Amino acid sequence: MEHVLNVEDVFKRYKSQGDYAVKNVSFSLLEGEIVGILGPNGAGKSTLIKMILGVICPTKGQILVFGNNPLRFEKKDKVKLGVFLGGKSNLIYHLPVLDSVRLFQSIYRVPKAVFAENLARYSQALQCDGFLQQRVATLSLGQRLRAELLCILIYEPQVLILDEPTAGLDPKGRDLVLEQVAAYQKENGTTVLLVSHSME
Repeated sequence: MEHVLNVEDVFKRYKSQGDYAVKNVSFSLLEGEIVGILGPNGAGKSTLIKMILGVICPTKGQILVFGNNPLRFEKKDKVKLGVFLGGKSNLIYHLPVLDSVRLFQSIYRVPKAVFAENLARYSQALQCDGFLQQRVATLSLGQRLRAELLCILIYEPQVLILDEPTAGLDPKGRDLVLEQVAAYQKENGTTVLLVSHSME
């Protein structure tokens, strides 16, 4: 198995803070592996994810994703990643859910036949069928989170990075999301990095 992600002795300190937001973190992620990053709010989990994605630069240390520095990602690297960042929506608020899903089809150049197959499969699995034509603004929190995940799965990324994907959900909604992530991982051999403050 190949290493998908290597994090070596990573530190991050913002200029406005005295102490490190992330301090001396090292771990690796193998292809097809599921790894959880657990910690309380404010522990630096989201900062670590932003460094893994190349959004911000580590103060010290090295991060490699697919063997490359994420700060220099090319398009071929980006399309391998499916990213859910808690509180950051990819959905178009005033349009139907399906419009947002089709936008992801266009961005990631999913062929029509593959899109139709994936839409049917993942929409049913995530129980999105009943609200694909509804405006995002009318959805419940649980429906929005499932629609976000549908947008990601539609292009079948090799790696899922999920930052608090079940925040605010009731137990039934949380279980549905986690069950579908596990089913997707098992079916596709996907690598999953799951970030949460919840031990469950």
